Amino acid sequence: MPQSLSLGQRLDDRYLIELHLGQNSLGQQYLAHDTHRFDEPCTIKVLTAPPGDKAGNLFKQQAEILYCLDHPQIANFREFFALGSELYLVQDFVEGQSYFDLLKDRRRQDRVFTELEVRQWWGQMLPVLYYLHSQKICYGQIGLSNIVRRTVDGLPVLVDFSHSQHYCDTPGEDQRDLRGLGLGAIALLTGEVNPNPPWENLLSSVVLSQEFRQLLLQLLAWPPLVDLPTLGDNLNNSPQHFLPTVADFNPMFTMPEQTDNGVGKCSPGEPLLPIIHRSPESSSSSPTVKTMVQVQEFKGFVQKLLILLGLMAIAMALGWGAGQLWLHNQQRAALEKLEREEPGNDAPEKTDLEIKNEIRARRLNLGISPQRFQTLVDDGLAFQLAIDPQQRLENSPNTNGTPPNLGSPEQQMAMTITVLDALEGLSREATRDFAQNNSGDRRRWIPRVNQLRLSSRSFYDLVNARFRNHLPMVSPALLGEPEFEQRPLAQIWNAMAFDSLASLEDESHYQRLSFDDADQLNLNGTLEPGEGYAYAITIPPTEEFSLQLTAPPTARISFYPPTGPEVILQNSAIHRWSGPTDQTGYYELVITSTAEEPIAFELELSIIPASVDPF
Repeated sequence: MPQSLSLGQRLDDRYLIELHLGQNSLGQQYLAHDTHRFDEPCTIKVLTAPPGDKAGNLFKQQAEILYCLDHPQIANFREFFALGSELYLVQDFVEGQSYFDLLKDRRRQDRVFTELEVRQWWGQMLPVLYYLHSQKICYGQIGLSNIVRRTVDGLPVLVDFSHSQHYCDTPGEDQRDLRGLGLGAIALLTGEVNPNPPWENLLSSVVLSQEFRQLLLQLLAWPPLVDLPTLGDNLNNSPQHFLPTVADFNPMFTMPEQTDNGVGKCSPGEPLLPIIHRSPESSSSSPTVKTMVQVQEFKGFVQKLLILLGLMAIAMALGWGAGQLWLHNQQRAALEKLEREEPGNDAPEKTDLEIKNEIRARRLNLGISPQRFQTLVDDGLAFQLAIDPQQRLENSPNTNGTPPNLGSPEQQMAMTITVLDALEGLSREATRDFAQNNSGDRRRWIPRVNQLRLSSRSFYDLVNARFRNHLPMVSPALLGEPEFEQRPLAQIWNAMAFDSLASLEDESHYQRLSFDDADQLNLNGTLEPGEGYAYAITIPPTEEFSLQLTAPPTARISFYPPTGPEVILQNSAIHRWSGPTDQTGYYELVITSTAEEPIAFELELSIIPASVDPF
């Protein structure tokens, strides 16, 4: 199959072709750099197919499946487009080696994978298979060449979905992946890339624990005798060392000649343990008195020697310990001195490649697909540069319908880091449900907020303060508008709202107050950047109520009455207020911070009871 792209070619005025990676039944594959995304590496699969061709339909099906998936162990979809009769599928480039290449390297050294390594591989594959099956997708062919061990974290990543397909509760479809795990394990353990049954014969030359051997044979049966949850339970309950103990040895069994990786060929005729033959005469003869005396004298000498050696060992241990303590104190003093000194200007700056790799690693750790992440960065730049997204797409699209990049490379890099910082401030639960959080959740969350005797405006004050701390380019006035709910950055707002509601419900940032028999309440605390506290306060009818917040000017305060649209204070830098409180119910008080550093605050609430008319 001839190569359709040449090295150095710029495809679609975007992708710079760097290397031809190979080919399979569905076309050629290339390594390229995406010039619209800081030159990030990506893979491009190319298929030349006329309209209606079966191969073209399979290629498009692969792209459609990838487009629907979002998992950190899947090489994410970036783009699918056609130029003439050629179809192009662009995915993330996964830096690492395929398990096929890893196995080839081991075979050159006369080694293969150990049982412990295969167990670990199974355990790392289970999460992504769980995810695929939850989406009614069968991966189809767990081939070692289709799975790459990613360099950055050592996890297996699925890079080829040419054999994948949707299924709708079709019996046996998801079981193909279970059998694929078994076949992959056989290949890694034996070095046979295309293993064939009978499996017991193939495994006879491999040292395996009995439990693992049985589990592997159950996977290789058809249909498999275990499912994914059962496999996971077996792996979680397995011991860390799997070679049989001496109690499991059979003296008549021939032990394989074990190599340093735990696998080897059998050496027939050699007993597992040496068998010592004794004659009856030697076993029944009794020792003489002279021999007994010599033995006793020897024992006394050994005891004295052991005592002397023990004393020497104790002395050496004490000396070593004292030396280590002195060395630790010296190192600690040196480190404290370095911390007190001003940092020098000769520290080496990170290269562009190091910065890009660091950004990629941070995004991978978040588990957010590159296309969704890039959408957030682009939306942040659109707000910063005051560009309407719809006009941007209509006025200057590329040939493939995608808009050009916004801003300079420096602005793109700065916004990338800003969005990463905002996402890393979210909880794992908020990040996991990132794509599912939407504007409809706001309406579902408000009844839960109301149960805390707070209104939506207090809740929004807390969320907006947190959002503006990370993404100040969005105008505060726009955050409550319906048009903002349709923007990509609204997903971050929704995720922050999810976390803010959790902090109210667990009372880490919420308190219900009442005066009872007191005339004054005093509170204090510390506000992290963008953080806030909310209070629901029952205030008896008074002639005068006063509040005073002692805090830096970067603190903001809101004070709302129990009913009606009236606002007493809202995000105010004025930290004191006094007046009558004649409404019944819960008053709401919110304190937030716009500072870049933690700030301390003290809050004083006072009441003057209304005079009682004796008549």
